[in-house]
Amino acid sequence: MELELKHIAPLFPHGLQMEYNGQVGTLTEVHHNECEPNPTRLAVKFDGVRGCMEPKYIWLFKPVVRPLSQLTEEITHNGKTFVPIDFLDMYPEDLRIIIKHGAIEANMNWHDAQKLFEWHFDAFGLIDSGLAIEKPNH
Repeated sequence: MELELKHIAPLFPHGLQMEYNGQVGTLTEVHHNECEPNPTRLAVKFDGVRGCMEPKYIWLFKPVVRPLSQLTEEITHNGKTFVPIDFLDMYPEDLRIIIKHGAIEANMNWHDAQKLFEWHFDAFGLIDSGLAIEKPNH
């Protein structure tokens, strides 16, 4: 498995923390504009600094995300402490399947999927693949 833009794009609106060259910061923009004369390159903005890169190098960034096992643990997000599973519509058996497989299931409802992205959960199993860094729950 390789890190692709589709793995991190759903997290952008939620202040996605990324590690790049040992520095943790916020990746706020990734798009194909503004990299003239080569429009196939990605324009990125990392901690306020803009640059251009080839899409194949997106793996240089590692998202800082929570493992799905933290769904049943107390976490702090945006200054609020809570247990995520208490705010999701999933059943306990769904949770066991999700944690066992290390990624969200295709039949998860839209509300729950959006909450996982908002709370920076590893919805694609990136931590286990070595493509992301585990975020502590506090």
